[in-house]
Amino acid sequence: MLAMLGTGGPPLKPVWGIFLMTSLFRKAAFAVTALSAVAATPAFAAATASPAATATVVIVRALTLTANQNLDLGTVTINNTITGSQTVSLTNLGVLTCGAAGLTCTGTPKVAKFTVTGASGQTVVVTTASGNLTSGANTLLFSPNSVSNVALAAVAGVGTGTFDLGGAVSVSGATKDGTYSGNISVSVDYQ
Repeated sequence: MLAMLGTGGPPLKPVWGIFLMTSLFRKAAFAVTALSAVAATPAFAAATASPAATATVVIVRALTLTANQNLDLGTVTINNTITGSQTVSLTNLGVLTCGAAGLTCTGTPKVAKFTVTGASGQTVVVTTASGNLTSGANTLLFSPNSVSNVALAAVAGVGTGTFDLGGAVSVSGATKDGTYSGNISVSVDYQ
C-alpha cells in the first residue's frame, strides 16, 4: 500500500523508503522468530547399541626363525639299472626312502632343524615352498615336506618352539653328477 504523508495542500509524493523499511523489518522479524522455533525444537534422541560393542587388540612379539641344522639327503648313487624318475625323500622324523631299483643311498641323512621365537602361548603356522638346488649350471627340484603348526611355549619369558623339516628330490639317469645345494624356502606367521 502506498503511504502518503501530509494533510491538506498539494498531495505529497509517496514515501517509499518508509514502506520498504517497514516491509524488510517485518520479514527479518519473521525469519528470527522462525529460526528461534527451529532451534528450540528438541533433536531426535540418539540410539545406543545394546549390548555395547567391545574393542580388542592382541599384541605379540615379532617372530624370529633360526635355522639350527641344515638338511642333508646323503649321497645318492645312480646305477645303470635305473628306469624313469626316482624319488629320494627324508621324512620330518629323519627316515630316508631311497626310491625304487636303480639308486643306492649312503651317508648320514639329517633333517633341517629350526627354532621359532615370539609371543608365548601363541600358535605359529609354518609354510614351505619348493625350490631348486643347483650344482654349477645343473638344477634339481627340491620339495620340502609340510610341517604341523608349532605352539610357542614360555622359555625364559619368551615363546619358543622348534620343528624339523625333511624333503625330497627326484633323480633319473639323466641327472648330472655334482653336489647340489640351495636355500630352503620356509616362513612362519601367527595363526
